[in-house]
Amino acid sequence: MVDQDNALADSVGFSAVPTLLLFDIQKRLRLGPINFDIRREGMAEAILAWANGQGLNSALAKPRMEAANADEAARLFRQGQAHFAAGKREDALASWRGALELAPRNWLIRKQIWAVEHPDRFYDGPVDFDWQREQLKREQAN
Repeated sequence: MVDQDNALADSVGFSAVPTLLLFDIQKRLRLGPINFDIRREGMAEAILAWANGQGLNSALAKPRMEAANADEAARLFRQGQAHFAAGKREDALASWRGALELAPRNWLIRKQIWAVEHPDRFYDGPVDFDWQREQLKREQAN
């Protein structure tokens, strides 16, 4: 499934992937978003405990995207998606950069920019996470 409009992230309030959302049997969101990394200490055990009805440590939950700017950031993200679909790469990047200014901790926006500017780091083999860490350091230094 591809959420090209970022509708799920907007409605639930997550800003990075992978994200875990936990629903109960009545399909109600019980906990999340959780910045999910199975390698994270205690993550697998916590998810198994929840699945076995033992509850889940809410400390694993990730805070929502900056609420004050979330609507405008989401609008700019969708605008960028529309520009990109229309073949207007530079307009798309401008919209996404505007969205990122409003929501600088939003990894969905940041990685969308990076993937368009540096597709080789995302689509030619495995995603280059070392490059991403270095790219973030470069951006934060400016």
